[in-house]
Amino acid sequence: MVFGLLCACDLAVAADDIRIGTPEPRVGVTPMMILPFMLRVLPLRRLQEMCVTGEHFTAREALEWGVVNYVVPRAELDTKVNGCSERILDKSPTAIRLGKQAFNAMRDMFAARIAGVRAAMVPVMSSTDDAREGMEHSRTRRARNGPVDEDGAANPLSRFGERVARRAGRGVAPIVEHFKSSSRLSAEITCRR
Repeated sequence: MVFGLLCACDLAVAADDIRIGTPEPRVGVTPMMILPFMLRVLPLRRLQEMCVTGEHFTAREALEWGVVNYVVPRAELDTKVNGCSERILDKSPTAIRLGKQAFNAMRDMFAARIAGVRAAMVPVMSSTDDAREGMEHSRTRRARNGPVDEDGAANPLSRFGERVARRAGRGVAPIVEHFKSSSRLSAEITCRR
């Protein structure tokens, strides 16, 4: 959700200590709802990597890839955002509005087709066993400590990791270890208009 909002912004300033990413692949789905916005700003290979791995990237990487315009120390964030705003506020509002409309119209000429694919894929993806298990894990906030939780219940994330490993033709241990060592995903982004 936060990353989609970032991708929808005209300009973005990030604090140098943030990590950005999409949690959806970690619960068995692809970030379909924000994919059109991600397509606008991310290089395609980086986008594909994010959609299949769910890994986070740094503010510096976001700058290199063109996801954000500026990266500054957290203490300088407000100053930089205010400076960006001042550079815009003395320009013609009409020219900015018309220019943005033209820019968006040209950029989004194929957006209707994307929306149709997204509308078709979200329910399909959400109905898979992987998505159900991932969402169940997310809802119950079970600990990622192996095949059995402390209460003795089977950990659906471990089953998910086992299935992924089998499909990939690799052993289960590396994937389960990855899930066990993963920390909760978070991002901190300041968005201003």
